[in-house]
Amino acid sequence: MEVIYYQNDNIVRLNSLYDNLAAAYVNDATVKLLRIVDSDGNTVDGGGCPVTMAYIAGSDGNYAGAVDDGLEVTPKKKYKAVIDVTAGTTKAKFEPTLLCKRRR
Repeated sequence: MEVIYYQNDNIVRLNSLYDNLAAAYVNDATVKLLRIVDSDGNTVDGGGCPVTMAYIAGSDGNYAGAVDDGLEVTPKKKYKAVIDVTAGTTKAKFEPTLLCKRRR
């Protein structure tokens, strides 16, 4: 579970994107953080979504995108990042859980 910090700019990551058929990491996909949703599936306002997530050079299929401090989240609550991936003709959707915390 990734952590997003309340009233902070944050980085959302998708790590180790892997193509099982090709038996290789995918380093050339189009990866987009479409939105962040609460536990009821409602889109959270702010944050600048949608965000294109960039490939992290030299990694094995890792991508990252910046979400700005305007994301309207509440500490101690869980959210989901809705991420779409396109690699050639292959499409995938990921929804990793995010936990909001206050930075101390």
